[in-house]
Amino acid sequence: MSAALYIVLEENAAEVDTFIDGKALSQAEPVLSQLAIDAGVKPLIEFFGAGGDEYADILDDTDVELPEAKWFEASDGLQTVRLLLERVPQSRDKIPGADTVIADLKNFERVLAQAEEKQSRWHLAVDF
Repeated sequence: MSAALYIVLEENAAEVDTFIDGKALSQAEPVLSQLAIDAGVKPLIEFFGAGGDEYADILDDTDVELPEAKWFEASDGLQTVRLLLERVPQSRDKIPGADTVIADLKNFERVLAQAEEKQSRWHLAVDF
């Protein structure tokens, strides 16, 4: 079983289809982060912001104090995703499954563009 990266929207976007496979993004994350850093934008993984409710299923009945969710502007995520959409095709040799990564990034762009339109913030979450 592999991890998958996905988008969680804060509000005002109940009708937005946020389903994205995200497994290819998770596997390519180290290379994607380096591409973002080299270009001077925030790496996708830095938008991770899952909070207490999202951890509840993983940490069943523990006494651990869970952090609050962190939220980010959709426009900030779009900046990173659009840069990656430009850079990934040029780095295919470094990214296994580059076509699937590009497809996931296009889906991230679609969701974040809709979130921006609806003025909904977002964060990245990981499904294991």
